[in-house]
Amino acid sequence: MKTLQFTTFHIGDDLFGVNTKQVQEILHYQAITPVSLVSKSVRGLLNLRGQIVTVIDLRTLFDLPAVADETFRMFLVAHVDDEPICLLVDHMHTIVSVSSDHLLPPPGSVENVTARYVHNVCQVDEDVLLILDLAQVLELEE
Repeated sequence: MKTLQFTTFHIGDDLFGVNTKQVQEILHYQAITPVSLVSKSVRGLLNLRGQIVTVIDLRTLFDLPAVADETFRMFLVAHVDDEPICLLVDHMHTIVSVSSDHLLPPPGSVENVTARYVHNVCQVDEDVLLILDLAQVLELEE
């Protein structure tokens, strides 16, 4: 039995997590340079100390409505196969440790738009933690 750590955050009312080993850093909201002719969930590009990183808005990816004031939102910078990705999340939660035998496949009741990007779920206190598959998020097929 292996213990895994997940960096968790909220998108709307849902609790999501990514493997902490993939997380580079967490940043406060800052200006994003918009780009055209990309998937609607790609908000633009972020200059991260000279490194250009694609910003993915998870609210848009999961078909949730936009928020009036985005300045409270946070950036979670992670790596997928050495490629950086910046996730725009509603707010950060905490780091949780989960035994690998508590990870389950997502139930059929998880909405289709979200289920595509979730590869495991588990119970964490009173919440259900949805574990994101960052490789799937990077694919961004419409």
